Amino acid sequence: TTLADRIAAARKTLAAVGQEHVLTFVDQLNESQKTQLLEQIESIDWPEIARLVTSHVKQKPEFKLPDNVAPAPWYPNEPAADQKAQYVKARKLGEQLLRDGKVAAFTVAGGQGTRLGWDGPKGTYPATPVRGLSLFGCFAEYIRKLEEVYNTTVPWYIMTSHTNDAETRAYFAEQK
Repeated sequence: TTLADRIAAARKTLAAVGQEHVLTFVDQLNESQKTQLLEQIESIDWPEIARLVTSHVKQKPEFKLPDNVAPAPWYPNEPAADQKAQYVKARKLGEQLLRDGKVAAFTVAGGQGTRLGWDGPKGTYPATPVRGLSLFGCFAEYIRKLEEVYNTTVPWYIMTSHTNDAETRAYFAEQK
């Protein structure tokens, strides 16, 4: 299939769902750029996009809250007298999961520290007043202590964003 054939097919597909404007400037692109654009266009389920535009953009979707909505269960830090055995059991289970290597840490760290007055990823903010240990440093110390106490390895996954990924990686490399 030639590039011209692919463009013609894409025009037909896009016109069928009212999205022909996507190719408005295709003639101004070089061959590589056209190929890249066509790959993106061809990877999209355009009939589904049209359905979603109709159901969620052109009209507000109906949402009915179920009648049986209730707050999620929660447990206080300090158990009531009738909960102590349950807390002991839960702690033992958690400790066993740690020993068995079935626990990982996950940190959502896609934000910047702007509201903290910090120019950088929020996790690099010096959170402790005496040592100036960063939020990441606090988490790392806690994880390392768990690893020592329970003789295990706790994998640590950190979700960053396009905004702070490079800076976060550089920070961890610097801190070793």
